Amino acid sequence: MSESYIPADQKLAYVTPHLKKRGLDCTDNSNFRPVSNLSFISKLLEKIVVTQFTGYLESNHLLPSAQSAYRRFHSTETALLKVFSDLSKAVDDGNVCLLGLLDLSAAFDTVDHEILLSRLELSYGITGSPLTWLNSYLSDRTQVVRIAGCNSSSTKLLHGVPQGSLLGPLLFITYSAPIADIIKRHGLWNHCYADDTQIFFYCRPDQMTGLSIKVSACIAELQSWMAANRLKLNANKTEFVWIASRSRLTQVSTEIPPIIINNSVVQPSTVARNLGVYFDDRLNMQQHITNITRQSYFQLRQLRVVSRSLTKDALKMLLHAFVFSRLDYCNSLFYGLPESSICKLQSVQNAAARLYGGLRKFDHVTPILRDQLHWLPIRYRIDFKIATLVYKSLNHLAPEYLLDMLHLVSEDPALCRNRSAANGLLMPESWKTVNYGKRNFFYSAPRVWNNIPPEIRCQRSLTVFKSNLKTFLFKKAYVLN
Repeated sequence: MSESYIPADQKLAYVTPHLKKRGLDCTDNSNFRPVSNLSFISKLLEKIVVTQFTGYLESNHLLPSAQSAYRRFHSTETALLKVFSDLSKAVDDGNVCLLGLLDLSAAFDTVDHEILLSRLELSYGITGSPLTWLNSYLSDRTQVVRIAGCNSSSTKLLHGVPQGSLLGPLLFITYSAPIADIIKRHGLWNHCYADDTQIFFYCRPDQMTGLSIKVSACIAELQSWMAANRLKLNANKTEFVWIASRSRLTQVSTEIPPIIINNSVVQPSTVARNLGVYFDDRLNMQQHITNITRQSYFQLRQLRVVSRSLTKDALKMLLHAFVFSRLDYCNSLFYGLPESSICKLQSVQNAAARLYGGLRKFDHVTPILRDQLHWLPIRYRIDFKIATLVYKSLNHLAPEYLLDMLHLVSEDPALCRNRSAANGLLMPESWKTVNYGKRNFFYSAPRVWNNIPPEIRCQRSLTVFKSNLKTFLFKKAYVLN
């Protein structure tokens, strides 16, 4: 690192193509995902640089606040929770929201090295030896493709950040940071996760055409900037959803305007997949819940075939891996859903418990859940996730955009001397919610957090907090003394 140089053998990548999904056409190259492997020494060196580079960017507040990829304490769930909260609050106020999901074509592979190095120097103040090291890191990289034990000839990479690297994604974030500035300049909201960009805003029902024109103008400027920076918007995978309450959608169903991209009309969808979660036009999560239950029941059927050959511990581990990873993913978005929706998810959990306990279809499952598996019911798992996010936010273990949605009673000058301020309670939001307002983090966080005993809220260790929180919710769920 002191010599600002990387040997050539540490810049060689071995690429193995894998089918994106089982059953796809093997003769179509677009159905393959290239998996790039770098040397161990190269990854070790990158880890050191990433730690220093990230510390520099965070200490100087140079990372985009609305970018959640490859950052500590950030995740797809925190990103979706922020977007979902903003959308549901706007819908609760009687507005109509437009959500656009923009996708870039092979974004990591088209980064221009000269533009990237220039941006690092001018926008991020990286000069001297660090800039020289990054130049050596990006230049003269090669790759070899491996198929069926055979290697292709070596090919030099003239552009793009290295696939399979630790530093490449962070460099892409700095490279694409101006995208957020362009969206803000048009008066719109945005949130990014790597190359997946969400652009959204709200309006009154009679202003939908104006919002559509504004979004189209924003996308046109984004395309111009991308063309100048060797990036390309993938119009085929870009989706738009108009989101509103059921009554509002009925009123404007014949007036929904399209979006213009490259002089082509893009008709809005009724549902779109957003970072693994399906957002529908009413934010009722029905499509997403249906998808979860279908996939979970499929996995349970597969596990039932081999369950007799597995130990109890192995079966429990597989249930967590294949079923509960789906039930728990972004379950903070399920708060406030009607009981009919939660019951569908609870039925999946009950089926998993019956498989573990060897019970028949209509056998009582509560003893297995409570005494053997110690699983919280779905409704309480949602509360557990929200309370954990609140704890992390208040202790600076979560993104700033989640902390900005929380307000402690102790921060209010008029209430700072009350007993509730000393107990670490959150200030409930004061607006009058109709329906959707009770679904977002602004509303759910104070309701869940303030119902936790103060001796649990004041824990200084996240591990101890989660253990005590589960015990409290477990006793509450199963009415234990």
